[in-house]
Amino acid sequence: MISVTHFVAYENDADFGDRAGGALQALADRPGYLRGGVGRSTDDTSAWLQPSSFEQLPEIGPDGLLVMHRSDLGSPGDARS
Repeated sequence: MISVTHFVAYENDADFGDRAGGALQALADRPGYLRGGVGRSTDDTSAWLQPSSFEQLPEIGPDGLLVMHRSDLGSPGDARS
């Protein structure tokens, strides 16, 4: 299974790299994670993509989105990819 997360990060967003790395780590901690990365769009410098591959289907919520739990993120709240 492939998961693709889209981010918008403007030039003045200095800590985007740290946050994107944290999001990638949260996905990497999910069962069945194989690989992933973060890359900038070639036609829009504010657009970034985070493709990730899983060997099995991770937990999917009723809205069809990947479920991430507080313990996965290390901070309050749920994040969905």
